[in-house]
Order: sequence, then structure tokens, then C-alpha cells
Amino acid sequence: MPETIYDKDIASFESRLELTPKETFLDVQAFLKGIEEDGPPSIKCDIWNLTGRYYILLGEYAEAKNAYEKALGFAKMSQDDRRLCCSMKNMGVLLMKLSMFHHAFKVFLEARSTALMNNFVLLQGQIENNIAVIQVMNGNYAEAQQIFQHLLENTKEMGLSKAISHYNLVDVALYLCDLNSAAQHIHDGKLAAIEENKQYLLAGFSYFTGVFMFRNGRYLLAERQLIHALAKCLDYSMKEEAVRCTYELTLLYEKNGDWEQMIANAKKTITLGQNLFEMDEVLYAHEKIVEGWHKLGNGEKAWFASLNYAQYLEKKERQSITMTFTLMEMALELIQNRRLKVKLEKELAIDAMTGLESYRNLDIRVAAMSCPVGTPFCVLFMDIDHLKHVNDIHGHGIGDKLIIAFAEAMSIILPKKSILTRKSGDEFVAYLPDTTLATAIEIAEDFLDKSKTERLVGGIPLTLACSIGIATARYCGDEPIGCIQRADMAMLQAKRLGRLSIVVSGEDECFES
Repeated sequence: MPETIYDKDIASFESRLELTPKETFLDVQAFLKGIEEDGPPSIKCDIWNLTGRYYILLGEYAEAKNAYEKALGFAKMSQDDRRLCCSMKNMGVLLMKLSMFHHAFKVFLEARSTALMNNFVLLQGQIENNIAVIQVMNGNYAEAQQIFQHLLENTKEMGLSKAISHYNLVDVALYLCDLNSAAQHIHDGKLAAIEENKQYLLAGFSYFTGVFMFRNGRYLLAERQLIHALAKCLDYSMKEEAVRCTYELTLLYEKNGDWEQMIANAKKTITLGQNLFEMDEVLYAHEKIVEGWHKLGNGEKAWFASLNYAQYLEKKERQSITMTFTLMEMALELIQNRRLKVKLEKELAIDAMTGLESYRNLDIRVAAMSCPVGTPFCVLFMDIDHLKHVNDIHGHGIGDKLIIAFAEAMSIILPKKSILTRKSGDEFVAYLPDTTLATAIEIAEDFLDKSKTERLVGGIPLTLACSIGIATARYCGDEPIGCIQRADMAMLQAKRLGRLSIVVSGEDECFES
């Protein structure tokens, strides 16, 4: 690669980025502004790749995606295969962080093909390593072990770290419950980390040692080792490894029946794992807190923990939905097919079965609505009663027709400005702007009264009976998520009361004038 007058600047930014990210980023942006008009595409590619890395450090993945897209564009303009390969590798790493392993795998395969054609041995090793990590995440441990072993045997030629190869092989061995292999790689990995002066990796091997002891039933030693490993991981800002340490401690205390310590470490896992949506440990930690409070007989705290769990799932789903839209946009740009674009956008916005607006678009639609300040809104959360029974007796075809009939009937009875969406299966959410609680109750009662009358659905007499939860908030501009969750809880209470019932969320009384 020919050296340019900018190479020293790029090298300086790369060496500083992780040590002083904010200051380096500001320098990078100033540098980019200076070369915006006449700078070579190859250097712009490098700058945008650095920008993407900065946003990944902050956990701002949508911004990172935009930066990497620009890097890919400039890499193609520069006709530099090495930069193209690097940019594809970076995009693949981002997709991995978003748990989009299928998409990441495709990107890495394309990058590997480019590396092989051009004999980019060092890049090939890095890409192969990421492919192996995806195999681990997909549960293909034997395939991952084979790739990692190949990389270990060729670390010198591929410019890879022997310590990191051992590190990855320990992970796979523990997944495969091959404790002898895990012990050997821990030992060899520690020696390699010392030889390569990778002190931070010793913290990771310390974590693996704790896991190894736990698997061998040496619980007291495992506890001490994991606490020590956690402190080391935090010292080296190894956030993901710290999350794994606290979650492993959560499992250890669960094994010992120490529910209070289990809850405490699960909470630490959640705190350390904020915005790390790709880590299943954070998801499972929420479950452990709910379980722990149940074990301690504290139903109220278990309920609040369940609510926090639901909010986390909602947040995680939003992150996934955001990137699903992002990836769809990327695909649409690549195929440049306007008619297909219109079709796909319509499919994303509409529920295929009922023709209602997609629940995923509810936030966007609510934000776009203009309502006078101070006006209330209400949410109806509805669940069709006995749909499973209909499916079991008459088949899913009739059940689907019942869902469609319910959507049509509810659409007729709701005020014109309302937004009716199908959340999932037999659940529907209606957003009623500029509506008081009294009016919402009246609408719900009217619908329930009419739903008792049998009608022919696919030639079979059925009712549209349902359970309804209602919640309201003071201002039309408020986000509906909290309101939806309270309406959901009220709907579940209506189910417990014997179905064909309406329950108003108790938190709403203070809002009604």
C-alpha cells in the first residue's frame, strides 16, 4: 500500500483512540473536515472506520453503522481491496455485537474471500477468528474448536496472538464440558499472555479458572477466584468479561441456595451489562432476580423484578427492530429496486394477517401525532378469550379468521384518531389520543357487550369475547410504553377474574379529573 502524507495522522489516531476516545474523536472530526473536499478516498475510508470504532466504544451502534457504511463506500471508490476487506470486517464485528450472527457470517465470508484472493494473511486470520466466534454463538462448538485450533497452529504466519487463541479454545472447551482440555489451554494461555505482555488477558484466564473450579464442584475456591477475576476485569475495563464473572457468581450462589447473594450478583450483572444487548447473561440475570425473590417469599419484589424484566425485553426488542430496519435499508439500497422497496416498507408497517398497523410502528405514529398539550390518552390492551380452545377444536384456520374478525369489529368501534395494532397472536393494543379514562371505559364496555353475540366465523358460530386492560397517562406526548405495560398487567388481572372482563390499572386514578 503506497504511503501517503496522512499515514502518520491515521496511525496516531489509531494508537490514541481507546486511551482517550473523546479527545481523539474530536481530532478525527477536525481532520476529516480538513480533507472533506480534496482528500483521497482511501484516507476518508480510514477516518470513517475510526469513527465507527469510536461509536462502538460508546455503544451507539446506529451511528457506528452509518460510519462503516461510509467507510465501505470510500473503500470501493479507492479500489483498495485491503481497505474494503477491513471495512467489511468492521461491519461484521458490529453485526455480531447486535447478535445478528447470520448477517455477520455472510459479511465475514465475503471479507474472507477478498482476503484469500489477495493473500491478506493477517486479515484472513482475524476474519477466521470472528467466524469461529459466530460458530460458538450458534452452538457449533466442534466447528469453532477446529478453526481456533488451526489459528493456534498458524499464529506466527497469520500474525495472531497465541494467548488469544488459547483464550478462545478455553471458552469452547468449557462449552463442550472438556475440562482437561480447558485446564491445558488455561495453563498454556497464561504463559503465552505473560510472554506477549498481554496482562489484560490474565484477568480473562483468571475468570476461566474460576469457571473451571465451579464446574469441578470446588465452590469456595471458585467464589474467591471469580471475585478476584471480577476486580481484575474491571481494572482493565474488560466490561463483557466482568459481566460474565458476576453472572457466574450468580449461578454459584444459586447452586448454594444463597438467594440474597444470587440477587445481588444478578443486579451487578445488569448494571455492568447496560446496553450490552448481545450478552445473554444480562437477559438471564433478570430471570434470576425474579426467581430469587420468589424463593425468598417476597411476591411484591418479584412482581417489580418481572416488570423490570419486561422493560428490558422491550428495550432489547427495540434495539433489534432498529437494526432490522437498518439492514433492510441497506439491502434496498444495494438492489436499487423501487417497487420492491415500496412493497417491503409496506410489509414492515402492516400486520400481514389483519391489515392493521404494525405494533412496531406505534411509537413512530404516536410521535407524529399533534395533540394539544395537557390532553390525556388511553391504552386498551385486549386479549381474545379462549382462542387456544378454538384452535384446538376447529383448527388454526378458524382461529386466524377469528383474529381477523376481532380486528375488524374493534376497528369499527374505536374513535377515528385511534391507532389499533396487533401485538402478537391474540393480543391487540389500541392507542386512543385525546381520550379520558371514562370514555375509554365506555368504549370497552360497548365492545364487550356486542362481543357476547355469536357471529359466523368461517361458517362456525363464535363470539369475539375478550379481556381488556385499560391504562391512561396525562399528556398526549408521553411515551405509551409505560401505559401499555400497565394496561397489559390490568388485562392479565381481567383474565384471572374469569375473562370477558375489564380492569383499569390502579395507577391511573390520579390522572382522571
